[in-house]
Amino acid sequence: MSFTIMLVLFGLFMGIEAVKPAAGEPENIVTSGDWQYIDYGAEITVRCYMGNSTDVVIPEAIDGKLVTKLTCMPNRGLLNVLSPMFLYHESVKSVTIPDSVTSIGPIVFDGCINLESIIIPDGVTEIGETAFQRCISLTYIKIPSRVASIGDFAFSGCANLKDFYFDSSKPPVVGEFAFMNVNEGARAIVPKRAMEYGKEGSLWNGLVVTYNHDKGSSGSSGCNALNYLSLVFVILIPIFTKPYPIAEM
Repeated sequence: MSFTIMLVLFGLFMGIEAVKPAAGEPENIVTSGDWQYIDYGAEITVRCYMGNSTDVVIPEAIDGKLVTKLTCMPNRGLLNVLSPMFLYHESVKSVTIPDSVTSIGPIVFDGCINLESIIIPDGVTEIGETAFQRCISLTYIKIPSRVASIGDFAFSGCANLKDFYFDSSKPPVVGEFAFMNVNEGARAIVPKRAMEYGKEGSLWNGLVVTYNHDKGSSGSSGCNALNYLSLVFVILIPIFTKPYPIAEM
């Protein structure tokens, strides 16, 4: 087999020879600065980061259009596989997601092995399949209350991820192996009395259920109430016990 034929086959396999969008891929793809996005008019879906920063801030708007979703990028070629939004950006350490984002799609952060810090905005409602797979530098993550679904393998392979903080008392729908191979003994830290996760110490999707007693715990509330009553007595008792002169008859 000649070298030319081998080169063509290699290009087909790796997806570097194709110029046209892959079958089924949207035509409205725009590249702007460090970003590539799908243009839906007033709103856009970001699908590729092309910068070189280790601390990435995803803008709330690009070209005057609101960023509402993050997704992966189809890899053209014979295999037609998907590529993470941060493909070849293993050096990324932190990512700031704007509050406008409502969806984190499949494999967006897959393989970001140095990603240490990321805050999921409160408006996000879904986390896609393998979205954070193999993010081995993450040690904790907060799941906002509006997240209704977490896809298959979403956090699989996050070997150092110890604590998942869930804001909602209602558990999200979780796909298969979403928390596979996270840190041994990893915890689902949930609001107190969030019984739908199970009893404290039990397993929920492989995570140890731990009630969050740091905020508004019964012990803290009781102490606050007691302190408040003590303050009232301190103020009022001198008023009612102060001697007043008896009026002359």
